[in-house]
Amino acid sequence: MLAEIMKLFQVFTHQLLVGIIINNIFNFTSKVRYKKFGSKPFKTKLKSDFFNMFIHDNFLLENSFAQELYHTYAKKIPIIDYHNHLPSQEIAENKIFNSITEVWINGDHYKWRAMRTLGIDEQFVTGTATDKEKFQKWAYTVPYAMRNPLYHWTHLELN
Repeated sequence: MLAEIMKLFQVFTHQLLVGIIINNIFNFTSKVRYKKFGSKPFKTKLKSDFFNMFIHDNFLLENSFAQELYHTYAKKIPIIDYHNHLPSQEIAENKIFNSITEVWINGDHYKWRAMRTLGIDEQFVTGTATDKEKFQKWAYTVPYAMRNPLYHWTHLELN
């Protein structure tokens, strides 16, 4: 009986997380787009209380020394991340993306592998599904990635 209750709790928790991810993110896709004004691109940003509870100012800073170093010295320094999943040509050309799926899922083999491992049909990974369908399948996958860096990366990227 306890095993059945735990299974129901897991299913409920997963459905709740998927609902939160889809409702708080994808419904706002029109706002989470890259736009260009003059020569400066910007990305509109949405925040959710759910993500702020998980990703906070001291996320991964396990002691006061780490917190002091980060907040005093590193926080104001720009992040230069040479490891990403966008072709360098698109970065050099300052490409404007049409959807969050284009910039965030198309080309990210780590996300593809997680989706395939979960049994997501290939049409939703690299196939002909719409951007919305692909994003919804990624949102469905995220809770299953808990304890995997993809889970943290996803929340950090969305924050």
